[in-house]
Amino acid sequence: MRFKQIIKTTLISVVLLEVITSVVGSEVPRSSVDDKNRGLNIKYRVSNNVEDGAEEDNRAVCEKKSADVVIIGAGYAGIRAAVAIKEEAPDLSVVVLESSNRIGGRAITSKIGGYNVGLGPKWLNEGDSAKRTPTLDLFDEYGLNYVVDDALNMTAFTFSDACTTGKDTGRRLSNSSKLKKAYALLDRVKQDSVIDYSTKKRTVDFLETAIDRKLQNSCVVDQVSQEDIKNYQNRFQNQIMDCVIKKAKKAWANDKSYDDEQGALYEYINCGYDDTDSLEFLMKWFWHDFEFADATGSIYAVFDPWEVSGEAYYTVDGGYAPAIKKYAEENKIEPLFRHRVKSIRYNIRKEDSDVRAGVTVKTNKNKCIFYESQRVISTVSAGVYNNNLIKFKPKLRFNEKKFNPMKINRYLNIWYQFPTKFWEETANQTHWIYTLRNENYDGVSLNWQNLDREGMYPGSKILVLTLVEEGFVKVFGKKYRKEKLPTRKLMKLLNPLKVVFGDKYKKPIKTIYNRFHGDRDFGFGAYSHWDKGYSPYDYFKFWGGYDFGDYINPCNHNGCNGRPNKPNTEWILYLSGAASCLELYEWVHGAWYAGEMAAYLMMESLGIELDDWKGNHPCYES
Repeated sequence: MRFKQIIKTTLISVVLLEVITSVVGSEVPRSSVDDKNRGLNIKYRVSNNVEDGAEEDNRAVCEKKSADVVIIGAGYAGIRAAVAIKEEAPDLSVVVLESSNRIGGRAITSKIGGYNVGLGPKWLNEGDSAKRTPTLDLFDEYGLNYVVDDALNMTAFTFSDACTTGKDTGRRLSNSSKLKKAYALLDRVKQDSVIDYSTKKRTVDFLETAIDRKLQNSCVVDQVSQEDIKNYQNRFQNQIMDCVIKKAKKAWANDKSYDDEQGALYEYINCGYDDTDSLEFLMKWFWHDFEFADATGSIYAVFDPWEVSGEAYYTVDGGYAPAIKKYAEENKIEPLFRHRVKSIRYNIRKEDSDVRAGVTVKTNKNKCIFYESQRVISTVSAGVYNNNLIKFKPKLRFNEKKFNPMKINRYLNIWYQFPTKFWEETANQTHWIYTLRNENYDGVSLNWQNLDREGMYPGSKILVLTLVEEGFVKVFGKKYRKEKLPTRKLMKLLNPLKVVFGDKYKKPIKTIYNRFHGDRDFGFGAYSHWDKGYSPYDYFKFWGGYDFGDYINPCNHNGCNGRPNKPNTEWILYLSGAASCLELYEWVHGAWYAGEMAAYLMMESLGIELDDWKGNHPCYES
């Protein structure tokens, strides 16, 4: 046995010398993994308050108007709140104020090449195509189309850094005879049961370094096998995600204080996530970053969006906007457009009057209006609060910085329409295409949705690129708030497609993108995530008593006009919207339920009796 092992070791050494000389020459191999890829890219939150949006209102020069209830925002939450009040308390007068010129909020329809696309939310029931939601019911009622999209249906390509250095290194697939020989030897060494552990480890490390060195110095493109993709998906979901979700459940079970939380990324790594493995990075980006628009965030936010299935219904008639517009028209809800709210006063007390609040508005004609009301429901984006774009009088008792976990992030979608479907040969009916660097990988130019496939937009020749917060910052900068993006940078994002598809690649003929990053109506972002260092107690203290008494006492939260122990204290201001529905925050049907919940609680505060609705409301499951 000893003689056999010596012979094998000698033979391997001879072959190694031949392979290494042919692959890397006489230079000593060095690690191809940059040290910075091994570190935790921990993001620190920086305050970017926009002070000019919080100017003092001057009621003396404002036209006065009145309504029983003022609703701020004409998105899914605001429209549903208005309809719920109309259904249960038709005698209450309601005014809906909207800063833009349309219904829908972040649900926006646009066109590219004659195709209607949704610039905002697009999936109707993510992670479970069998699950019914009120938004899905609206689509069915109004005959709007949707198709099945499978997020787990992936085709992935990897390429070496040399492909994008600008050097004329040439492009070739990783099927050269020298690389094949090296890979074959590596496989034999790994599977050999005779070589002692120490020799095997040194040999494997040396071979892998040699191959990495060769890949680093040559432009090599490889298509990841479907077997490897499935193996990585299964490992990440069944091992890493399962471990992190258990930690999330533990955090919820011990939720009194979590100020020293180190964040979700820290927990992923503790659960076995290897940030030096490019394919594992892809899986983590897909499971977490793509879902939350952030690389870390809080352990409280973690869940498995694909626990049941990768399938979800995808809107193909212009996104969510047509449905809520039809719903508003059907229920005769007519918002006042171009009415931007500047401040909210919620401590007004007048003798012989029900007035408890006042909302100061500036119209597009620079006209000031002061709306007096009994109650106010604000359904604006969390980013509006993050950036101090509305002034509250008195100031919120539980301020945004210390108590609001929901922080706005950028989530950029770019639609590129090409003259040809150059990806047809290798990714024809694939739902999602990934182009991944082998070494200095990141979330830039990684994820491409294929819209040119059966059931989606066949013949469209459209790919959609997604950049979330870290990718956006890397390309455009932390403080970039212009709606228009530089054309040069939009074109540079296409470089991985040029590398992967080579001569078949053609320049796009049309490009559109969403502009939430530059829109103050949404707080300069697309949607919010739960940031680290905040507990559920913080959440409900900021957003309101939507916990039905499980976490906080009545009026021990924002929006009340006095201290909790005062007999005449009332809940006047309701901070609602997509971020305020605990179980479904930042989902569109979560916004729907949030607006409905705020309307019900508001009506009850006015003494209006409603049928029992709290026991099984989707926004809070005790």
